[in-house]
Amino acid sequence: AGVTGIAAELGLAKSTAHRHVGTLSDRGLVVEADDGYRLSTWFLDYGTHARREHGLFDVVKPKVDELAETTDEKVWCVTEEHGKGVHLYGATGQHSVRTHARIGIITHLHQFAAGKCILAFLSDDRVRETIDRYGLPASTEQTITDREELLDRLETNRDRGYAFNHEEAISGVNAVGVPVRGPSGE
Repeated sequence: AGVTGIAAELGLAKSTAHRHVGTLSDRGLVVEADDGYRLSTWFLDYGTHARREHGLFDVVKPKVDELAETTDEKVWCVTEEHGKGVHLYGATGQHSVRTHARIGIITHLHQFAAGKCILAFLSDDRVRETIDRYGLPASTEQTITDREELLDRLETNRDRGYAFNHEEAISGVNAVGVPVRGPSGE
């Protein structure tokens, strides 16, 4: 984005946005391109480090790779941070469907099978806090946007130990999610 767009998005004066972008550029965090500024590839290092530091990554990587190879489908490991889902790692099988998902993408938990599985195993207070903070926006016509319907679905998911996504994130795409639980059950 250009300085004008950045200023408008952040509600800053153009001169203030220009100073901030200049500082980010001087530090190597943004790069000037033909159509404005973009994030620097230095963020790859930060992202790779953050992912490697996450305790779940080393545990799930071989399992995700194996499952993708066995099923020929796309397999993701999604974790929760600050009430949102973060795609930590993914592997692609030979017949997987291409979607907009990518490593590091941040999503609303209620729209995805993995996210609904995560929500199912959080405390009721955490689920309500997450809904209050982010709402239940629709990604497709099938996305659950009613609080009580979602809470009922989460209870079902908790009881059976897995969750489904029936075209709730992307039209035409279905998914199943299962929890990866730590030694204490979280």
